[in-house]
Amino acid sequence: MPAGALQGSDAVDYYGGYLICESVATCNRNIIAAAPDMLAALRAVDLWIAHHDGEIPSRILDQVSDAIVKAEGGER
Repeated sequence: MPAGALQGSDAVDYYGGYLICESVATCNRNIIAAAPDMLAALRAVDLWIAHHDGEIPSRILDQVSDAIVKAEGGER
């Protein structure tokens, strides 16, 4: 939402002129928090697949598993 649409809002200034999201539903917090981990895990898998044949190393599979657990709100 452009800054002009929310004149006088402190949130607009805080977010650099754009208000992305003012609140997050509780059910979505874990998946949002895990997004950077999931992206990193997917990049690792993608890079491995692009340059190797055979099984994906356990360290990469662990990274994927950890991201899934985090997205689901668990701990590993």
